[in-house]
Amino acid sequence: MHYTGTVYRNPYEPPSPLLEITQGCSHNRCKFCNMYAGVKFQHSPMEWIEEDLQEIATFYPGCK
Repeated sequence: MHYTGTVYRNPYEPPSPLLEITQGCSHNRCKFCNMYAGVKFQHSPMEWIEEDLQEIATFYPGCK
């Protein structure tokens, strides 16, 4: 799996697969949030996404 930087995950969904499509935040101007401060928003390369989907399919064959 390809992950860049710190992974922030919903604590109520730990067993579900996590697929990173973007890094950072597209808005990144909230006064109350510094989660992605200093992280430029960008899309993950399509090759990474396709590889990650194939890897998820091997571990979670029923995943849609």
